[in-house]
Amino acid sequence: MQEKRKLKRWHLIYYLRVRDRHTDKPIGHLIDISEGGMMLVSEAPIAVGRVFQFQMMLPEEIAGTTTWDFDAKSLWSQPDFNPSLYKTGFQLLNVIPEDIGTIECLIDDYGFRD
Repeated sequence: MQEKRKLKRWHLIYYLRVRDRHTDKPIGHLIDISEGGMMLVSEAPIAVGRVFQFQMMLPEEIAGTTTWDFDAKSLWSQPDFNPSLYKTGFQLLNVIPEDIGTIECLIDDYGFRD
């Protein structure tokens, strides 16, 4: 697959839980993130081209909250190396400065370094 990403994705030391913020249904766990997108691993395949309203449980309080609400569009999905899991790439939508701050804190505090 050709790399189309403009921003470097950072792997985190935690697989943070992501859920649908309206139904509270678990969707998957964060694998990597950048200011423009992210990848989740999930137990079920995720439909491509759909916009999701997510909430992520943060490992600690960031900017006065322990959750982060955001919208993302699924761009691709494929089976993981583990046959019982799926990987899905998302584009973050309607990113505001507070979102950038949350992402930067996650990368600075919990990202693997090259």
